[in-house]
Amino acid sequence: MGKILSISNQKGGVGKTTTSVNLASSLSYLGKKVLLVDVDHQANATTYMGINRANLIYTVADIFNETADIRDIIKRVESVNVDIIPARYELGNIENNLISHDNKDFILSNALEDIRDEYDFILIDCPPSL
Repeated sequence: MGKILSISNQKGGVGKTTTSVNLASSLSYLGKKVLLVDVDHQANATTYMGINRANLIYTVADIFNETADIRDIIKRVESVNVDIIPARYELGNIENNLISHDNKDFILSNALEDIRDEYDFILIDCPPSL
């Protein structure tokens, strides 16, 4: 069963994305199977991993909106042997969509449980937020 780690801080510009991307790459280098989840609407982890956001069909927002299966969202980053669940700008409005959702606090957690056994580490790059 994979370990799930979230890299978070309420302040922006403190190195959350840098830590997430470098930790994912380093763990991969050590032979670990890694999934990086970009939950920041700025989507810098997605860009740093070489994913062209314009070509994405599904993003992490589709997990929160429950419009796609998590396995359809995962992209392979060949250069560092890391899988990523990419983000894009539409993630910025996701909180408004989830306000009335009964299970909003567990949507991502439940989705990750479906694939947790497939990875040694799942790293979540969080947005700056309280």
